[in-house]
Amino acid sequence: MKKFLTLAAALILSVVFTVFAGCSTALEKGKIEGDYKEPTQEELETALRSLEGSTMFGDTEQADWEFGIKLGGNFDANVTMGESELTASGNLSFQEKVSKGEEGLSMLGKGELSLKVKAPAEMTDEAIDLDVSADIYNDSSYVYLNAQVKSDGKTEEVKVKTAFAPLFDGVFGAEAADTGALALTDGEESASATIGISAEELLAFAAKWKVNIGLDTSDGVKLRLSASEETFTKILNAVLQKIMGVTAGTPFDASDLITLSESTFELYLQADKDGRFAAAAANVSLQCSIGLPAANETAEGTKVNVDIGGAFYVETKLSDFSLPEGIADDPSYTQQTPNQPF
Repeated sequence: MKKFLTLAAALILSVVFTVFAGCSTALEKGKIEGDYKEPTQEELETALRSLEGSTMFGDTEQADWEFGIKLGGNFDANVTMGESELTASGNLSFQEKVSKGEEGLSMLGKGELSLKVKAPAEMTDEAIDLDVSADIYNDSSYVYLNAQVKSDGKTEEVKVKTAFAPLFDGVFGAEAADTGALALTDGEESASATIGISAEELLAFAAKWKVNIGLDTSDGVKLRLSASEETFTKILNAVLQKIMGVTAGTPFDASDLITLSESTFELYLQADKDGRFAAAAANVSLQCSIGLPAANETAEGTKVNVDIGGAFYVETKLSDFSLPEGIADDPSYTQQTPNQPF
């Protein structure tokens, strides 16, 4: 049973860090309002084409080009099994600014992160009581983390920095950045964008996972993907198949073990009339119980309750801000390699 809870905890943390819970505005609650209607394949193809190309980030050929984003959200998650309970919550706010100069692209970012996780030893291999709060910064050369970590009754101050370019390379490829300012490559679209999927592929995905597609083209493009109750059942069924060790491809249906009381997931993408990225958002609400069968004839089955709520948003916003004075030369930050644990 610990195997299940360990996987459940990993699943929660992997999901909720990409799906945070909202604040006040519709966008901060993980929604982009619009008059969404089910599109034809032709309408969807036209909309997706408008979301591709260098226009997503404005005219990057301008000598004084700048681009900024703001993102944030928070999440709460709770998993119970018998008398045992795992809880997790987190908050995130961050802003990033990219500007073009004579030496290429320069980057500046700052934000805050908090995370709390608590679970008894009955649910994981070891009891967890973790409370992390951190300030995060970046320039074109480094990412800086100034964190306070509380665990097992002890408090530790952690100040580290890691080279930004290798992290950037891991996401965008080795030619995307150098060790100083991020360089623009002649003859290539320096800030091209594509969502990387055709209308046919998106419709096939939606049909397989029972996802509803909504489209609003009255003012630019707004795309919404909405999960159905069937979507959640299929995902949870796949998770249970892995937990129970059933070989992939083997017929497996544990839907009768799953009871959904609430299930909502929405993913949004918005571009303006000129094809420039405007915002993206997501929200989730999942309340369900899973009846795990007994491991043998003498054991009793176990009921697991899951309650997750969250949302995430990112929008274009060019803000003026600065990093703490002298942070680049601050000797209190220990330099780490990108794959080195803190």
